[in-house]
Formats: sequence, structure tokens, C-alpha cells
Amino acid sequence: MAKGKAKNVLTSVLVLLIVMGAIGLLADNSNDLDTTTTFYLECEGRKITSEASNFELTKEKPLTVRVVGGGKEGYSVKVQPNVIKDKNFYFNVDEYTHSYHTEKELTKGFEIKKEASILTVKPKGDIEEVLQECYPNSVVKILGEGFYENMYSLVITSSDGKDSIKLNFSIWKSVESIRLDKEVIEF
Repeated sequence: MAKGKAKNVLTSVLVLLIVMGAIGLLADNSNDLDTTTTFYLECEGRKITSEASNFELTKEKPLTVRVVGGGKEGYSVKVQPNVIKDKNFYFNVDEYTHSYHTEKELTKGFEIKKEASILTVKPKGDIEEVLQECYPNSVVKILGEGFYENMYSLVITSSDGKDSIKLNFSIWKSVESIRLDKEVIEF
């Protein structure tokens, strides 16, 4: 009878180990069934998961971004003002005055190329030229000053619309020449 009990205990332990192994195997493989991926950007050697600032663009130096995990249909892109409290300026479109902060989208002022997971953004000019592209059949005139760093936001959104990442940037215009008046310079 002792042999029978030992056989039953050994069989029970063996069955328990097989069941536990099967459960562990199923749990481990269930992670492979998860099709969600982490959505993030890689830009200038940085991994960006929410918001980042201090990127600089020119016509000669566009911004290149690698988009990771945008989803099966890819991702969407738009450029909009980066609204910072106490930083704003005004401009006229024909005879009507607009606040920069109230603009919804500035995407027309940029050349945007999407090639699979690589995104390249290039400004069509300075702020006045960007706004002119947004209002092509009107006359745009900047009123005064008020420009600031990181005044643009590139917003990249995953295809399912659940995740968005903002890259705040500035546009710098290249200096074409410097002229010094030797009669005014004092040493």
C-alpha cells in the first residue's frame, strides 16, 4: 500500500508540475499577442516620449525625426503655434488683426516629407513667410515684435489618435551679410 501512495503522490506532483509549466508557457506567449507598441520619437540623438523643446530649423537645416510605433496606418503631423503665456505677437491679414496664439495650424508654411518612419520638416521661410503660406490670397504684415524661442510646435500623433508628442522649435534665418560703417565704429 505504501508503494501505491508513493505512486499517487509522485503522479500528483508530476501532473501539478506539468499544469504549472503549461500555465507559465501560456502566460509567456500571451505577451507576444499584444500588438500595441510604444510610441516615441528619435531626434538629434534624443528619445522623446512626450514633449521636447529647443530644436532649431532653417531652410538649409531641416528637422529629421524617426517615428517609432506610429501604428499600422502610420501617424499624422501638423505644425501649430507653441502657446507660451505672456509671449505673443499680432499680425494683419489684409485689414484684420490676428493673434499668433489663436492660429490653429501653420502646416502650410512647412515642407513636410513622410517616408515610412522618417519625417523631415523644413520651413518655407521666416515667420512672415510661414504666415503668408497659410493665407496665400491675402497680404500678411507682422505688427511689431514679440517673437520668442520655441514658438512653433510640431505635433506627431499615432494613427489611433491615442498618443501625441510635441517638438517645440525655432526658425532661424541665415545672416546673408554684415555691413560695418567705419565712420561710426570706435575703438
